Amino acid sequence: MKNLKQLRPSSQKDVGRFAGMGRRLLVVVSAFFLFFVVLAVIGSLLCSSLAKSDFFLISEIRINGCRMTTKRQILDLAGIDVHSNLLALDVGEVKKKLESHEWIERVVVRRDFPNLLLITVRERIQVALINLAEGLYYLDRNGICFAPALPPEDLDFPVISADNIIFNDCNGSKETGRKNQLMREALGFIRLAGRGNTVLPRQNISEIHLYDNGDLVLFLMDHPVPIYLGQGNMTAKYNKLVRVLSWLYRKDRFNSIAAIKVDYMEKKVLAMLRK
Repeated sequence: MKNLKQLRPSSQKDVGRFAGMGRRLLVVVSAFFLFFVVLAVIGSLLCSSLAKSDFFLISEIRINGCRMTTKRQILDLAGIDVHSNLLALDVGEVKKKLESHEWIERVVVRRDFPNLLLITVRERIQVALINLAEGLYYLDRNGICFAPALPPEDLDFPVISADNIIFNDCNGSKETGRKNQLMREALGFIRLAGRGNTVLPRQNISEIHLYDNGDLVLFLMDHPVPIYLGQGNMTAKYNKLVRVLSWLYRKDRFNSIAAIKVDYMEKKVLAMLRK
């Protein structure tokens, strides 16, 4: 009992000491918190003041990459001019507005303080046309249907059409499954033809028709006979077809051909003669 009584005062001192340290720590933390709040308020007021200052008024806007769009369209869509404040400009919002344009794939917006705004536009490159119920639309290299093709615009592109397949979404990049696979195979064949082969260039592709059984059928500009490509392995089929077409052109035998089945056998092509 005596030992317990002797320990009691020592324990109370320890409790008091720890309580004092806790109060001092609370005061220090509160002081730091107040300091940062005051600092944030001062910073906010300073930024607000600078955002209204003439020192950061945009004096020059440089726009690069326009082909189908114009610089005037870019400025109007972005909602900026030489009276805008560069510091107050929401770069993310400008980028979002510009990328909503059907022809624009990607935009880089950069501020060069104190007065220069740089906008670099990457437009979509049309590689084909797709025949929809509402008319012809451009397709980019990713198979995204993005804008109507209207005269007097350039319509000299291969046309992709479909049999009993409804392409009712002009945002094909979000679609998955068999329909997208057919589109990728057709675009892959067009991409191969775009590499500059003189026997089968992209310019000589009139149409690629997609059948509901998954088969692709090609029609040429100069000889619109059906050329059955089947499904899959388009690189090998393109190379086989180039060899056959080269022989037909060289021997002047194309007028006697009714159809060509590239998918006939793995290493053989069937040329069907007119009756």
